[in-house]
Amino acid sequence: MSRHLSVGSVIVKTVSYILLFVVVWVIIRWLWLSYDWFPMVKSEIPGICIPLGLSGLLIFLLRHDINSANDKWEGLIFVFVAIASMVVFINAEFIAEDATAKVVSVDKLTDLSREEIRKANYVQVEKIEPDTSSYDYTTDCYIHAKSRSSDELVFCVYQVCPLKDMEYAFVCSETKGEHNYGFGQSDEKLQRWMSDLEYHMRGTIRYNAMMAHFFKVIHQSDNIEQYMEAASSYLNGVPASAKKDVILLEISNDKVDGCWNNVVIILVTLAILIVILALLMGLTGGVSRNEYDDSRRFSNETMRDVLSYFAQKGNFLLLLPPLLMIGWGLYMIFNGYTLHGSNNVLSDESGACTPDSLLVDGEWWRIFTSMFIHADFMHIFGNLFGYVLGVYALSRYLYGRDIALVFLITGPLSIAFAVLYSQHSVIGASGGVFGLYGAFLSLFIGEVLSFKGKPNWWTSLVFLVILVVDIFGGFSGNVSISGHISGLVSGAIVVWLFRLIYYFFDPSYREFCR
Repeated sequence: MSRHLSVGSVIVKTVSYILLFVVVWVIIRWLWLSYDWFPMVKSEIPGICIPLGLSGLLIFLLRHDINSANDKWEGLIFVFVAIASMVVFINAEFIAEDATAKVVSVDKLTDLSREEIRKANYVQVEKIEPDTSSYDYTTDCYIHAKSRSSDELVFCVYQVCPLKDMEYAFVCSETKGEHNYGFGQSDEKLQRWMSDLEYHMRGTIRYNAMMAHFFKVIHQSDNIEQYMEAASSYLNGVPASAKKDVILLEISNDKVDGCWNNVVIILVTLAILIVILALLMGLTGGVSRNEYDDSRRFSNETMRDVLSYFAQKGNFLLLLPPLLMIGWGLYMIFNGYTLHGSNNVLSDESGACTPDSLLVDGEWWRIFTSMFIHADFMHIFGNLFGYVLGVYALSRYLYGRDIALVFLITGPLSIAFAVLYSQHSVIGASGGVFGLYGAFLSLFIGEVLSFKGKPNWWTSLVFLVILVVDIFGGFSGNVSISGHISGLVSGAIVVWLFRLIYYFFDPSYREFCR
């Protein structure tokens, strides 16, 4: 930060950081695509998730500059910078994709070798000959979290139609339907909706394949698993080596027109951001060096407090659960996790707990691994937030090591209990999070009833409001209520067992409890 702090310097620094991020991200993504790094990583991860992470990193680096603005507007400035940077980074990814996209145009598909097709990203064909007398399909469904009371059920039909003039080559298409999925939705009604949708969607590939001329070549980073499953009836008895030569051409309307549209969007977004920053900062008192220094001082003090807390005996164990959640998530990303699919097979391979795996196969270890597997990024983010909240509330009553143990004990217990009342896999750390909530509630109530100490009423009130929202959110269609309730109850029991054991066998803990 320069010595002279002004509205202009803050705007220049913000735009400069964004442009620096854009250049670095475009180079990394270009190399990624050019040299086929991480082929199992689905395209939506660099398309959505990495820009979201870059936006968060940018906000972190610019936090002191934004906090130097008038207190009434700094929150709004954070929002505008986050949104604008997301738009810029997403379009930067499109620029890298367009720069590396290989488009091949031919009269007939047989003019290309299989190797030439596989190396291309898009194929434009004047005449293609699908075998419209035959087709096959498969279906998939997954949940998109919209709110705590309602989710969105996405139903997909993946269709394939073989080509006459090339062996093991298929034209394919994906069609989707969406339906609100919340409290009160019966399984019979949802099943009827999916059956009707499947009936109207299937078979459309035969007409669409004859009319199509522009195709996307499906690679490992696309929905190749679903299309290969749809084509499995044509590949029965085919050696595994031959299956690697399968060509999948997805009907596409997205022709590659170059990256100039994305460049224009980036420039317009930055221009709008500059105007908004100038108005919010310039017309409301500008920026203040004192505000900037206070922000840095507060940040440094917070960092010292955090490091000091984790340096205390056993508190570093609190880092273990979030590291395992994030680590398991990264493992799934690098092994084919997709935002646009159910990921059931990948979840099972990664350690998800199902009734059959636990009760029939006796794979008891899955009650531990399943709590670190999550359905999507909102799922893992919500549980990480709940974990931090629970740790903060319990730090008044317990050592860090004991908080971590409460989480690690109640999580598997809630998974095991939820599996008994479920027909599907049970995943996620929310049972352990509710274990922390139950532990806090029991200790807080005990403190109030004993008339000892001074309960933190404001923290407790905020905590209770969030807990009530989470409990009622459990009535949405994709949440295990039994897992949450069992976590809440087991947390209340486990924490008092801990206190009794330590009270009689650890004198230092007796002093801590006073």
